[in-house]
Amino acid sequence: MGGDNDYDMYRAEFKYFIPHGNGNVFALRQLNHLTSDAPTAARAPVQLRGYKVGQYTGEYMSSIEGEERLRLAEKWTATIFAGVACLYGDGVNCSDNENVFPMGGVGVQYILKPKEGIVVNLEYAEGEGASYGLYLKLGYAF
Repeated sequence: MGGDNDYDMYRAEFKYFIPHGNGNVFALRQLNHLTSDAPTAARAPVQLRGYKVGQYTGEYMSSIEGEERLRLAEKWTATIFAGVACLYGDGVNCSDNENVFPMGGVGVQYILKPKEGIVVNLEYAEGEGASYGLYLKLGYAF
């Protein structure tokens, strides 16, 4: 609608949940964001907790995250998570540490409505360098 930029963008996301123990779940997420001929503002960003979306971008981005969701009490859970993202394409690859973005963090959740699965989620995540974030939201990260 009136734009001069013509580019392609594709996303593929895979999620897998493994219940274990007494209400505990291990969650796994793999995300791919691919662009072609995209302007700087529309390139694939690192999309992990602990990093600002758009701070680091590339032609392609792939990430993987693992999250252990531990049931503490009837309405309380805790999360421990870690992940890594890589920017590549345009002659850049994942073998260069400057293009690899690790993160890790912890969180606590209160289940507002168990039947509906509505939770209040407070998490802290750290990325590389001075990258970090404190998140308060409804629902889990994925």
